[in-house]
Order: sequence, then C-alpha cells, then structure tokens
Amino acid sequence: MYFFDSPYLLFVFLPTLLISGLCSWRVKSAFKKYSKVRSMNGYSGAQAARMILDREGLQDVQVTETGGFLTDHYDPRSKTLALSKENYNGISVANIGIAAHEAGHAIQDAHNYLSLRHI
Repeated sequence: MYFFDSPYLLFVFLPTLLISGLCSWRVKSAFKKYSKVRSMNGYSGAQAARMILDREGLQDVQVTETGGFLTDHYDPRSKTLALSKENYNGISVANIGIAAHEAGHAIQDAHNYLSLRHI
C-alpha cells in the first residue's frame, strides 16, 4: 500500500521540481541569446568538436548528428559524440560551446574520469 507523505512533497519534491524547471529555463534562455551570436571563425559545432578531439588524440571518437533540441550527449560505450542538428551544423557561439562541452566529456572519458567509467 502506498501512502502520501505531504511533508516530503512540500519540502523536497516541489523545491526540486522548481529548481529543475528554473535551470532548464536558464539553459534554454542562454542558448537562445547566444545562438544569435555568430562565431568569428565560422566553424560549425561539429568542426569545433572534431578539432578539440583531434588535439587530444581522440580520433576514435565519432562526431554524429542526432535529432531533437538540445539532445547533445557523449556516449562513452560507443565513443560517440552526438550533436543535435542545430548544434552540428550551426556556427554560433552557442553551437560551438555545446559541442566543446560534449567534447570535454570525451576527454574526461579518455582520462578515466570516475563518473564516466563503464560498468
């Protein structure tokens, strides 16, 4: 039998939900703002990610395009950096920033960063 714990809902669940929503809104807001700022070098997110990975000697990591909005991620199991279509092809500082962030996860994986270890 399940039981309703109103103090838990009031003091843990609702604040967590509000903070999570605020964080999501801030990320989307910053992305919208900086997606209008073109990068000075004209590199796409995919090109920037590839350059970062190559400089770190990570030629085995593939950079691919994936669907969705802000669905970018690095998969340590398949050594794949997946960028959403907008970030893969886009040339704004937001596109490059997200690509660089994901490339950072690949670098963490290459250096055996504890939270990316495979089970």
